[in-house]
Amino acid sequence: MMGLESNLPVKVGEEYDLEITEASKIGPEGVARVHGLVIFVRNGKLGQKVRVRIKSLGSTHAVSEII
Repeated sequence: MMGLESNLPVKVGEEYDLEITEASKIGPEGVARVHGLVIFVRNGKLGQKVRVRIKSLGSTHAVSEII
């Protein structure tokens, strides 16, 4: 996991101000991006501007929550 995290533009625990630009096709999350990386935002709605905290990382995405 350490190598994966070092190659991504975000890290677990970091906070970002993002805009939800898409709705997830597979769940109730909104989708935003940081340097092209997909960030799933729990309970995010299309068009919202939110401050989020990164909760977990995958190889092609991150999961965050609104704070």
